Amino acid sequence: MSIHIVNIFVLMCIHKLKVNQPFLILEVQALFEIKKNDFEDKVKQDDGSYLVAKGPAFHFALLAVGSARGILHTKTEGTAYSGYLLPTIDVKQLVEQDVVFRH
Repeated sequence: MSIHIVNIFVLMCIHKLKVNQPFLILEVQALFEIKKNDFEDKVKQDDGSYLVAKGPAFHFALLAVGSARGILHTKTEGTAYSGYLLPTIDVKQLVEQDVVFRH
């Protein structure tokens, strides 16, 4: 079975409230496999662009953001940063419509 990989990059910056300067930055890359037929039929467009429908895009983003939060928690465990509360992220605001990529 042939597959294509969907790559999602998440950059989280936690800022100091009074200075608005990042003091903790986390970069996470999430990879998702899509069957070649699904990629050709549903993602790749005739004009050469790529369209990820809102539903799957939301799901990919939700998994990537959740993973990033978990990684951040694990990486800061036992440090001074572990006492900070992570704000919630409304992924619905990040993905409000289909996502189109052009190259």
